[in-house]
Amino acid sequence: MRWVKRIAIGFGILLVLLAVGIGILFATFDPNDYKDRIVTAVRDQTQRELKIGGKIELVIFPNIGLKLHDVSLSEYQKPDEFARLTELRAGVRLMPLLDRRVEVDAVTVDGLQLHLRRDEQGKLNIDDLMQPKPKPAGEERKFSLQMARLTLTQAQLDWQDAVSKQTARVQGLNLEATDIDPEKGAQLKLDTQLSAGTLEAPTALVEGKLGLSGALAMQASTKALDAKGLLLTFNGSAQQQKGLALKVTGDAHYEAQQLAANQLEVLLDQSAGGLTRHVALKLPKLQATPTELLVDQLDAELKQQGQGQQLSAAVRAPKLRVTPAELLVDKLDMQFAQEGAGRKLSASVQAPSLKATKAAVSGQTIQLKANFAQGKDNMVLQGSISGLSGSLQQIEAKQVALTTHGQMGGNGLEMRLDAALQVILKQTPNLKPELLRLTGLSTQGKAVLPGAPALSWKLAGQLQTNLATQQLDTQLNGVLDASTLKLAASLQGFSGIPAFKLDASLDALDLNRYLPPSKPGPATPSQGGGVILPDSPLFHKLSGVADIRIGRLSKAPWVVNDLKLHFDAKPGNWRLDPFSAQLLEGQLQGSASARFGAQPVLSLTHQFSGVSVGTLMKTVSGEDKVTGTGNLSGTLSMSGRTVPQWLASLNGNSKVRVQNGAIKGISIVDTVQKAQSSINQLREKAKPEAKSNAKTEFSDLSASFNIHNGVAQNDDLSMVGPLLKGSGKGHFNLPAQTIDYGLLAGVEYKKDAGALGGVTVPVKIGGTFAAPTFTVDYGALAKQLLENKLKIDTKAAEEKAKAQLQAEQDKVKQQLADEKAKLKQKEDAEKAKLKDKLKGLLGK
Repeated sequence: MRWVKRIAIGFGILLVLLAVGIGILFATFDPNDYKDRIVTAVRDQTQRELKIGGKIELVIFPNIGLKLHDVSLSEYQKPDEFARLTELRAGVRLMPLLDRRVEVDAVTVDGLQLHLRRDEQGKLNIDDLMQPKPKPAGEERKFSLQMARLTLTQAQLDWQDAVSKQTARVQGLNLEATDIDPEKGAQLKLDTQLSAGTLEAPTALVEGKLGLSGALAMQASTKALDAKGLLLTFNGSAQQQKGLALKVTGDAHYEAQQLAANQLEVLLDQSAGGLTRHVALKLPKLQATPTELLVDQLDAELKQQGQGQQLSAAVRAPKLRVTPAELLVDKLDMQFAQEGAGRKLSASVQAPSLKATKAAVSGQTIQLKANFAQGKDNMVLQGSISGLSGSLQQIEAKQVALTTHGQMGGNGLEMRLDAALQVILKQTPNLKPELLRLTGLSTQGKAVLPGAPALSWKLAGQLQTNLATQQLDTQLNGVLDASTLKLAASLQGFSGIPAFKLDASLDALDLNRYLPPSKPGPATPSQGGGVILPDSPLFHKLSGVADIRIGRLSKAPWVVNDLKLHFDAKPGNWRLDPFSAQLLEGQLQGSASARFGAQPVLSLTHQFSGVSVGTLMKTVSGEDKVTGTGNLSGTLSMSGRTVPQWLASLNGNSKVRVQNGAIKGISIVDTVQKAQSSINQLREKAKPEAKSNAKTEFSDLSASFNIHNGVAQNDDLSMVGPLLKGSGKGHFNLPAQTIDYGLLAGVEYKKDAGALGGVTVPVKIGGTFAAPTFTVDYGALAKQLLENKLKIDTKAAEEKAKAQLQAEQDKVKQQLADEKAKLKQKEDAEKAKLKDKLKGLLGK
């Protein structure tokens, strides 16, 4: 890791500075006289403040040297402390001093504290010390420095990175370096307590005890690092994994981003929470660069046991080579097994040989196997990849064959898949697969579900996966059970919940074959109390578009024809807009939406025309209380996760118009007739006639509803029927499933209405949706009937009197006319006699 390298560099720079100071002191043999000069020289050359708190002591035993106490060095041009040590002892060899050479026999540093930092601009607090300082021309070399042994006790090194927001600490560091040679390196041995993490959680990543030993050498000119007889140990926790014990052995050489290792062995054991894990990796020969990986005799295994489970995995390959120009795998063998709780799972992949170059690809058939068993459940998968060809840029397999059979949870499955495979590799240093394509894909099989007929399919198409863009596309056509399926689908993103695009059509889908039948009947407040919409990440993260068409969808008692819907999902906001279908002899269309917040909010806008209301009510509630052909429309919204919450929060408006129908359970005309019979019964002591299957027929019924918190209020009911004209108002309480409604039905004045004409029947509708009650105000009805009868009797008497009076008048008139005629006749006779007498007189 980079912070380890930076700690080592800072530590080395500090030692060099200290060693230079020691060399100067011994060269002049008067250390205390030079203390101020040393401090000044460090200030002038580094712009840092060096403080030597104690007296510089010259020691003789066990060898000549110096001892310093309480030494500190500041940050660059700042008073903040960069480093501090409690005590430094340096022993030098006497004879080289006479030649003005300082050969340090041993250096011991106790209580070293070193602080390494990187600020938000990416600058290290040791950048100034890492800059080479040119030596003035002609300057005479006064001494040279060599060191035989270095010892650190109880050292502490801190690293803080403001760019990555990470931190690391090495504390209680004990280090011993022997046989130090600038060219050949040194024998190193150290142990320390290591922790690493973030600035907020300093031990979140790593915390434990680190040990290191071996012969290490670094060439300053090439920055090459060589390790022989390496032994690295770590005991602690890493990445929230506790109880880790790591051991790494082998020889390694690192230079210019190239790693070469021999006899490298990595052992990792873990014991925590009742779980033991063992990982072993053996690499007799390894060569790795940013663009190449060469491994001989790869041998890796994993064993895990605990919590009632046993797991093992192994990967072996005599030769593995991955370069920009070649991919070589020889006798690859991968095994996996898991057992526990009565369950067994095993899988294997075997590739005898695979060689791909820029010119050609060759190889033998790759075999795949998997087996799962638990109780009566057993599932077997077998596959092969054969006919390899192509080039390193495009590996092709003539045939990919997969078969599976068995049963799971009482469900049986048989399936076969065949396709040609293309793998397109991106020409990057790591030869990453970029595109996987299955062409000529065909799959067929059947699934057997308990209590249901087998579901079979036979599909053909293609599938393509773009690993670079993380997109999967497929087109499939064929037969799904007894239905013709056409499907085009796309998925975007392989982590989390992918975005999707779907276009699917089925000529028919009979869900009765696969789902138990539903029983129509009225819902009660206690039903549906469970959570239907849980707070799932799916609702908050799903994104995509779907267009679905189904010619005929059946799920008793529903039959839906020509179903079409467009589904648009955005995170936290889903829409069905539009949707349409034919059902219950009518046409349904509309839109719906769902917003998923702390409480989901559901909305619906619908237009349902030409629907058979009786069939609808019988399907929903089990009884056809109202019949006719209806048109329904409205806008509704509700919130919550359960049916009771939905009903209690239902708001919106709705309009209903039903034609040529009937209200079952009551006959308004029969009720009036019954009241009339009751009156006659009082008069004549006759029994009223009882009628069954009572109903009130109408030619037109319309109403609108305003819905608030689950209560639907209606104030404008209008009903027109034979001899009838009605109105009403009231409300329907959906959460309580109760009715409180008043209906006024009037018998119109018509020729055949008789005594019933003009009577208004007050009907109180109550009870529940499942058992509505009809209560008629017979007192008011009887009063109207008596008043109506009295009006009829009075009118008849008046008409009879008028007729009698007219008859008397006509009789008198006739008598007068007769008398008048007699008088005229008598008068005429008298006139004739008189005329005769006059004639006689004149004649004489």
